Amino acid sequence: MRDDGILIVGGGLAGQRCAETLRRRGYEGPVRMLCGESEPPYDRPPLSKAVLAGAAAEGSIAFRPAEWYAQNQVELLLGTRAAGLEPGAHLLFLAGGEPLPYRKLLIASGGEPRRLPFLEGFENVHYLRTLADCRRLRAELVRGVRPAIVGAGFIGQEVAATALGLGAEVTIVEAMEVPLAPVLGAELGRWFGDLHREEGATLLTGALLEGARGSGRVEQLLLADGTAIDCDVVVAGIGTVPATGWLRGSGLGERGVEVDPHGRTALPDVFAAGDASIPFDPRFGVHARTEHWDAAAWQGAAAAKAKGMNGLIDFQVTRWFSEKFAASHPEQVNRVVRIFLANDFDCYAATCALLGDADLRKYLSSFHMPVAVVVGEEDYATPVAMAQALHAAIPQSTLKIIPGGRHLTPIQCPDEIAAEIAGLLERG
Repeated sequence: MRDDGILIVGGGLAGQRCAETLRRRGYEGPVRMLCGESEPPYDRPPLSKAVLAGAAAEGSIAFRPAEWYAQNQVELLLGTRAAGLEPGAHLLFLAGGEPLPYRKLLIASGGEPRRLPFLEGFENVHYLRTLADCRRLRAELVRGVRPAIVGAGFIGQEVAATALGLGAEVTIVEAMEVPLAPVLGAELGRWFGDLHREEGATLLTGALLEGARGSGRVEQLLLADGTAIDCDVVVAGIGTVPATGWLRGSGLGERGVEVDPHGRTALPDVFAAGDASIPFDPRFGVHARTEHWDAAAWQGAAAAKAKGMNGLIDFQVTRWFSEKFAASHPEQVNRVVRIFLANDFDCYAATCALLGDADLRKYLSSFHMPVAVVVGEEDYATPVAMAQALHAAIPQSTLKIIPGGRHLTPIQCPDEIAAEIAGLLERG
């Protein structure tokens, strides 16, 4: 009988972590990744920083070297986009109409920039999401250029900082009175705003953008109060929307796919993760998007572990779900917590140390369990501090510090380190 295997739609972080986790946990069936871009999967955060500044080579942001995909039998379908889904027949349709059968499907098609209609059609307007976007913007960021950046969120501020470093004369237009206030609070948001002003940017807050003026290229941005901002290039960073329009008619949401805490959708054999998904948050009893790097990483891995994806395990360990899992499934807590601590020790330590969950600490302290901690070569302070907090929370635990490369986690670390972690857990 033919095995159509697992089809991953999306070449971003969530899809990559799913593929890695499937192979690491012993899944031997076909794995295909549908990548809309012509480049193999790569890390996006550097696009607004080191790559945009020219300080890092494009090849340095690849998640894995090209040979990894061949060695692990993960087939990359580059430059290929999904256009439709027929879940009853287990078929996905490509833009050209070709069907792709699947046994299990992960929707990890990510997000796409939210656009401003009155900026459409201008050749010097940029939205930064892909490597191609980065290349195009980088060509315009020459010394003395006047970029106007719409939105003082994380992307807007990062692009602003990079442009300042390249000698640009930066203006940031932000609708809120305090940048990032809903995320960071007014005090910290104000601090970030002042930091950019000190570095030479002009930051306009409470500024409502109403239109643009120019012929072919934006020459001025027009604010509601009548202010005109002269500019040579415009970068809009006003958030993203799920790239899920291709699911129209499938029974899933075109504006994001709602999933349970395990990444499962309302359709059989269909999962979703990353910016395309809207996970259920049991803390508040609602579905809510989580648009950041870390969420995409653990959601992609969690989908690979979920019951129904490859049949290996029937739980997901997440930052917000572990305590409830421990309380509601005491017979499994030893296994769950051990995996949780190996993969996400910092969040658990922070919960114990900062939230002061004495009841959870008391409950877990009855277990004698090993803990593997992978630390970065360039930043030992944070993981070591977290490890100390963890050890204080569970004095009986056996702690082991394993040096690794920068930003490594047990899911993405080299195989020899992963094997060492696995051995440590088995010995426990």
